[in-house]
Amino acid sequence: MRHAHLGWPKLAITSKGNFILAYSAAEYHGSDGGGCPAVSVSKDGGESFSKPQILAEFGQGNTYTHCGNMAIGVTTDDAIILIAMAYQGDEANSIFGWVSIDGGDNWQDVNVAALAAGRTGSIYGHVFQVAGRGYAVCGHHRPGAFPHDTGLWISFSQDGLHWGPPEHITDEPLVEPAVVCTGDAIVGLVRNTDSSLLNGYASLTANRRRMDWALSASPIRSSPGHRLPSPFITVDPEDDSRLIALMTERSLQGNTPGRISLWTSTETGANWTDRGTVVEFPHEDGDPKTDFGYPWMVKREDGTWLMAFYHGQQKGPNSIWGLDLEV
Repeated sequence: MRHAHLGWPKLAITSKGNFILAYSAAEYHGSDGGGCPAVSVSKDGGESFSKPQILAEFGQGNTYTHCGNMAIGVTTDDAIILIAMAYQGDEANSIFGWVSIDGGDNWQDVNVAALAAGRTGSIYGHVFQVAGRGYAVCGHHRPGAFPHDTGLWISFSQDGLHWGPPEHITDEPLVEPAVVCTGDAIVGLVRNTDSSLLNGYASLTANRRRMDWALSASPIRSSPGHRLPSPFITVDPEDDSRLIALMTERSLQGNTPGRISLWTSTETGANWTDRGTVVEFPHEDGDPKTDFGYPWMVKREDGTWLMAFYHGQQKGPNSIWGLDLEV
């Protein structure tokens, strides 16, 4: 069914308390799954969300057959910025962007020409502020892009509406960089693709002034026999010395059993503490609902958090689920 497979959610919250949920609405999970970037809005504190608003159509017969990862953020003047990638396997890829200045009801294009038409690959995570540089977004290169088809990149914008060309971070074959800035430190968690490193994230750090990127093994890791997709990291808006991360674990064989766990750090990501399991995905023989993960969350004014993640069938319907958390 068209648009029945909802996945890869991202969440943002405006100063007025509107929750913006962005996700891919597809037929199924795959490079030709017909995924389209979509948004839903909550104006009641996350209790309910509007029906999907499709921002662009991709699929069979189009240049790009699937919408992949996304990045979302809110500017200081409450404009919501959403940037998404679309691709056709390893043959072609591009970046598309939109802005809403009315809390998510209406959307217009933003200028991402310097990132589009094979110049980057994929995008992921936050649209985040970097003092002195405006706003930033990160992604990974992929086959079909030029001049790099592997590694990580970052792009900057003074207003969130006009994005500069990608700046290369590393050639290491890493994907899905979740990156934030706190004080002078840029801190990220990144997904590994090396088969010997799949059960741990990579740690990405830099000083915002020097952009002296460094990679290391993150202490956020699982046991052998698992792989970690889709990292999440954020800065506590009430305490910028506190970082919060979510780790998704999938079994190497069949995805389930798996779980999402929560981690915290007060040392700009140098050390992390495992705070325990948030969601479990048990294995049940014959159950087709083995596709899950990509958690994202934002903090409410009352101090609680709203988390979104997806769970359902890889080749069929898939839903976005929500949880209220106290962290």
